Amino acid sequence: MRVIQGNQRALRGQSRERDGLLKQAETIAVTCSLCGADDYAVVDVQRGYRMVQCRHCRLVYLNPRPTPQWLMCSYQDYLPNDPDDVANWNRVMAGLYRATRRRLIQRCPSGGRLLDVGCAYGCFLDIMRGAGWQVAGIEICEPAVAACHRKGLEVQTATLATADLPLVHYDVVTMFYVLEHLTDPLGGLRKIHASLKAGGLCLVRVPDTTPIVKALTRLGCRTELYDPPYHLFDYSPSVLTRMLREAGFETVWIEIDAATRPLPWGPRLISFASSWVGRLLHRLSKGRLLLRGVSKTAIAEKRK
Repeated sequence: MRVIQGNQRALRGQSRERDGLLKQAETIAVTCSLCGADDYAVVDVQRGYRMVQCRHCRLVYLNPRPTPQWLMCSYQDYLPNDPDDVANWNRVMAGLYRATRRRLIQRCPSGGRLLDVGCAYGCFLDIMRGAGWQVAGIEICEPAVAACHRKGLEVQTATLATADLPLVHYDVVTMFYVLEHLTDPLGGLRKIHASLKAGGLCLVRVPDTTPIVKALTRLGCRTELYDPPYHLFDYSPSVLTRMLREAGFETVWIEIDAATRPLPWGPRLISFASSWVGRLLHRLSKGRLLLRGVSKTAIAEKRK
């Protein structure tokens, strides 16, 4: 995912002036969203924002962070809006989307109801609708929602916290690189759990950046890999598993699956190589070893 972020920032076309305004956001101090502790160590400072790690549960989070109002406003131009940029971003994510489609079709051959949280321009919804699924989405970027509506997709303009979700309704809820943006990830996962049928799946793709940041810091390298202030959290496999279990999911497994496809050849090779090595180690260790620093997919099941 780290190599994706370089593409994402380029696709968004952020100017130097706008990057400078990021440091002027109104901020608030927060406690750990997982265990509630206010005891942390600073991991790194990027773009003037401080990423810290809870000394109790090890969750990495932005503290202080921008207010929800500022974040909501800033996300209106977070996504690319040029048609070519949107198409490029869809190509970056295409392999992951196809792999997820195969997984879900194997799980539910007859289809089902799917909700994609943070669906952007609806590319994954299009893929699953084409596979015969009933699809819906949530997205806070209004231009993206309008584009989804033009394609006939059912998408709410809302955050996960404000969205109107029916109880015990969906067979699958997906979130691709969204959980790190939520101000209350545990609360969001609990809401997803309530919206799933018994046997339903929550599929979450997240970055795992902290090991890379710590390694580069020891080498004296400065990075912006956390992408603050947009990424509010960073998840290790153990922390993500704990959060999903505390949200009510009885069964959780984490995998390193399909790589994303950054557009430049260098980052693309790094993405494929790290994903391939991660999958190989995971397979050889019979699921015990998850290579750190590589984006991961968590699959959580609601049993009843």
